[in-house]
Amino acid sequence: MSQSREIRLLILILAWVVVATFLISLPIMAQDLDCICKEKKKNGKEIVLECVCKPINVNQPGNNGPVAKGKRLIGGPLKRGQLLSNPAAAELKEDRPGAPWITRWYMPTATYINSRGFAVSGPIDHIKAASGGVLTQESLSTVGGLLKTKTTKLNWGKNHGGTADWTVLEIDPQNGDNMSVAYGLFKPGQDFKNFDTWALLVIESPKDHVAVMSTAHDDWAQVWINGEKWYNNSKWTGGAVKVSYDVEVKLNRGGNVLLFRCGESGGSDYFNLHFDDVTDRKVKYYPNKANNKNGFFAEVGRVLRGLAVEPVDKLPATWSDIKRKQ
Repeated sequence: MSQSREIRLLILILAWVVVATFLISLPIMAQDLDCICKEKKKNGKEIVLECVCKPINVNQPGNNGPVAKGKRLIGGPLKRGQLLSNPAAAELKEDRPGAPWITRWYMPTATYINSRGFAVSGPIDHIKAASGGVLTQESLSTVGGLLKTKTTKLNWGKNHGGTADWTVLEIDPQNGDNMSVAYGLFKPGQDFKNFDTWALLVIESPKDHVAVMSTAHDDWAQVWINGEKWYNNSKWTGGAVKVSYDVEVKLNRGGNVLLFRCGESGGSDYFNLHFDDVTDRKVKYYPNKANNKNGFFAEVGRVLRGLAVEPVDKLPATWSDIKRKQ
């Protein structure tokens, strides 16, 4: 009997070891792996291979940003030294005409023109200058900054578009000139060039989760979410629905504010964005049915209520704080 108990105890211990080993290996199994295999020996009709594997999605410290080896850009948001650097990973160059592209955006009523080209204009925060310092591009991508657009107009200057309020504009993702068309600047046979566009989107997420963001743009695209910059690429993607990179971004439970800036120099002018199918099915986007500023804030009021509205390195504020100050 004693020997039988010892055998059963040994079997139980071995079973626990097997289960523990399996559970520990799950995170590795769930990752995409890059494996190099070589033939070790032949055993009759069987060939024994020896493989060395490592996760595909790893940051490469020698590059200017997250690298995903043709998969996804990871490791964001961008750090200080990466804010104006292009991704170092190979471009996907994928046409996605059937993707769930966003069509309705909250935007200035007039855009910044005569920019001298995206290479000159791109590094400059024109939102800060046009708002008299009330807003920056970073703060505009927060709830606090978004709420300030209720009363803050933009003044681009006499030669750069004049004054602008905020409204809802709709774009056609399939149109390679959807920026100039949205602002009534497009004329057949002519090339409207040297201008910048800013577009805001509120994303209501049921939980904290990692989403995959994909953009198409001509030319320079910059994307901020909740006060942090997640994407920078000065190279056009080659088509209105052609994606160069899929980018992993973090969405918080509740309302998230996304700012998409695109700078144009000449030729086609477009900006487009979509999320992965799983995210697209679970979240809600605003503007939804609204056609103007008042309608937009009527839609997002419930979504934004009670959320922190400034970047994490600033003093926290809530919807109730904002209402008391107005």
